[in-house]
Amino acid sequence: MTLICGIIGALTVFSYIGYISEITNIPINRIPLSGPELTFVIYPAILSQMPFSNLLAILFFLIMMLLGIDT
Repeated sequence: MTLICGIIGALTVFSYIGYISEITNIPINRIPLSGPELTFVIYPAILSQMPFSNLLAILFFLIMMLLGIDT
């Protein structure tokens, strides 16, 4: 199950990065691809374009907070 979630997450992120690169005419190597930029820039941008974006954003950051508490 973890593998499936990882594959879906990777497809989502890299598809969106390619989409943004195409729209803005910025090369992919200039778009943040790792670390905090990926978590706090790309994922919120993806969530903002989905239906129920406010609820999804709250859930995303709640999960991030709970992951931080777990460690």
